[in-house]
Amino acid sequence: MTSLVIMTIQVSVAEAKANLSDLLRQAEAGDEVIVSRNGRPVAKICALRPREPGFFQGQVVVHDPNWWQDDSLAELFEPGDG
Repeated sequence: MTSLVIMTIQVSVAEAKANLSDLLRQAEAGDEVIVSRNGRPVAKICALRPREPGFFQGQVVVHDPNWWQDDSLAELFEPGDG
């Protein structure tokens, strides 16, 4: 049985600046890199996973695509006789 081991690496801002290419390679390989300033984590470098076209297909619903053309909505924001 093969198990996937993801390492978390913590480096200072100075170390990250000096070794950015190597840290990016490690992130691409699946490791998580935490960048710290004065010992406090401030950023995370991790690999981006490419999205497939149509990823959100069927998950986003627009009930009325012309909602912004509704005059009654515009009347709520315009000064009038009321």
